[in-house]
Amino acid sequence: MSICLASIADLSPDEKTRAKNFSIIVIITGLSWMFGEYFVNNFIIQKVAPSPWIIGANALGTLCLLGMALSSSFFLFTILFMIASIPAAFSWPNTLNLISINAPAAV
Repeated sequence: MSICLASIADLSPDEKTRAKNFSIIVIITGLSWMFGEYFVNNFIIQKVAPSPWIIGANALGTLCLLGMALSSSFFLFTILFMIASIPAAFSWPNTLNLISINAPAAV
């Protein structure tokens, strides 16, 4: 997240635009994180095997982060950030759940 905010500072031409861009990113992050966590977990992950979805979500998130690193406009950066937040919201907690389910009892 800190790299994303630093990128916003670099892409913003002045202080007023920078403040507006920070606000937009925080709002988009919160909304997409809630959407990804609630809807995807309740409608996809609980009905099918989670492993393929988690692998796909991590791949999509990685591609979006690469696109964010190469973007030259704030609009493209914001769209890619929103797309990356949705799979990240359900892949991180579910990956941790898969790890803890498969962990030995002594851990």
